[in-house]
Amino acid sequence: MVRNLRMNRLEEQFKRELGEVLLKKVRDPRIVNVTVMGVEISREFDLAKVFVSVIGDKAAKKDILKVLEGASGYLRTELADVFEIRKIPKLLFRIDETIEHSIRIDGLLSELGFPRELGKVGDASTSPKPIESGAEDIDLDLTEDE
Repeated sequence: MVRNLRMNRLEEQFKRELGEVLLKKVRDPRIVNVTVMGVEISREFDLAKVFVSVIGDKAAKKDILKVLEGASGYLRTELADVFEIRKIPKLLFRIDETIEHSIRIDGLLSELGFPRELGKVGDASTSPKPIESGAEDIDLDLTEDE
């Protein structure tokens, strides 16, 4: 399904604003390590799934989800002050496990013997080498003979 540009922009704005509110206005010490990773707003605009990354074990993550759900009314009020839209959707918080999965996959690949540095940006040792084709010896005179 192709999402329209307006909805994508709105989701990015929601992500940014929620991150700002959590960082600067929510005073609960339990959500210090919470990062808003993404937002998906339903087509009917009645529900927004907020994907958050949390540092900690399963119990800490579960606790933080409860804190975020408890603060959702306040968060919606803060969002209503920023956005000029008729209705702020209900916020549904979900844990984003992308970072943990990436770390796990990296660990599995290193166990299989794949080098960790492979693909680092700016590393000359992993940059593709130019192919020696001998192209400098070819005369490419493309002018038409009369």
